[in-house]
Amino acid sequence: MVAGLYRRTMEEGFGGLTELRYDHLGWGDAEVAELMATLREVPCAGVVSLDLSWNEELRSGEALAGIGQLTGLRRINLSVCTSLTSLPDTIGRLSALKEINLMYCRGLASLPDSIGQLSALQKINLQD
Repeated sequence: MVAGLYRRTMEEGFGGLTELRYDHLGWGDAEVAELMATLREVPCAGVVSLDLSWNEELRSGEALAGIGQLTGLRRINLSVCTSLTSLPDTIGRLSALKEINLMYCRGLASLPDSIGQLSALQKINLQD
C-alpha cells in the first residue's frame, strides 16, 4: 500500500513538469544513471527540456542511456560536461528533439549513428 501511494504521489508531482534542471551539481555517471532510473519509474511525458550542464564529472554516455524514454524532449543541454566521451544510441528515439547543446564537451570523440534518425533536429552546438 505504501509503495502504491508513493508511486502515485511521485507521478502526480512529476506529471506536470516541462523542464528538468540538474546543472552545476558536480554529478558524475552514478548520479546521472540514478536520475535516468528514476525517470523510468516515474513517467515524465511533458518534459521538453533537460539541463545537465556543468556536470564535469559525467563521463559515459551509458549513464544517459535512459534518456530515450523522454519522448517529448525538445532540448538537451550538456554544455561544459567536459569529461563526457560519448552519447548513448538511445538518443535516436527522441523524435521531437530539436536542439542539443554540447558546447565545451571537449572529451566527446564522436556522435552516435542514431543521431541521424532525429528528423526534428535543427541545432547541435559543438562550439569548442
